[in-house]
Amino acid sequence: MFNANTAMRSVITFLLVAVLTFSAPPLRAMATTFTVDDPSDGIQCPGATFTTISAAVAVANPLGGDIILVCDGVYIEQVTIAKSLTLQGAAGQTPTVKAPPAMLDPKAIIRVTGTPLVNVIIDNLVISGPGDTSCDSVRSGIRVDSGATATITHNLITDIHDTPFGGCQNGIGIIVGRSAETTTGVATIDDNILQGYQKGGIVVDNAGSSAVITNNVVTGVGRTEIIAQNGVQVSRGAMVPPSNLQNNTITGNFFLNRSPSTTPAIATGILYFQAGEPGFEGPLETGNKLRHNQVNVSIVP
Repeated sequence: MFNANTAMRSVITFLLVAVLTFSAPPLRAMATTFTVDDPSDGIQCPGATFTTISAAVAVANPLGGDIILVCDGVYIEQVTIAKSLTLQGAAGQTPTVKAPPAMLDPKAIIRVTGTPLVNVIIDNLVISGPGDTSCDSVRSGIRVDSGATATITHNLITDIHDTPFGGCQNGIGIIVGRSAETTTGVATIDDNILQGYQKGGIVVDNAGSSAVITNNVVTGVGRTEIIAQNGVQVSRGAMVPPSNLQNNTITGNFFLNRSPSTTPAIATGILYFQAGEPGFEGPLETGNKLRHNQVNVSIVP
């Protein structure tokens, strides 16, 4: 016997199935892991597809989500990442991404760039200089620009300086945004070691740039007559409120300016220079440990 209610329910069910079938977006393929191993031996990860990080980045899915697993070795290259992915050092290993000779602008060893949709994780790597000339040879270990976002964690960033270590105003461990180039970035910077930098450990610069900076160890070169270093710098409208700058150990930024012919300069543990909006830059009462800096905290409205 014909039942109108049953028939109506069947029609409604068919229509719902049809809507769900034809309106759902296509599913993205599962993330792929690409393995990179140093060409000098290939021992740590037999069967690795790539011998350079840049080659693996080039084939990663532009929709994001892939993992680039880097095995032990020294990778002498500049790596530019303009898609969302994870750049991961293999567990228990210490792969090193090292500055090549004659670096190309913007002279970052690893650069995260592209658009605000780019979101990159950089984890468990050694990122190392030095540059090979006496001025402006290497500008940064990691640079985040063009509105991109990076999570930077568990890395050693070391020797980001000229050869020899000098007084040029380059050599920053991590830079997020840059006012002079009208570019911005966003970063979470957690549990890294930064040492051997020339001008600064961590710099967040330009209105529109922001960061969370926690649990890092930032160590300057100690007392020096060569350059006024800053452990952490937040500047020119960048937003890193005290709640986002916590539990870092910042030491060894101390400038001995003995020349009567130069403008006095001061090295700082934490420098807030025209940071954020008026009143935003202080007071700085956090869990940071600040020791053996010429000035532990400097706030310039």
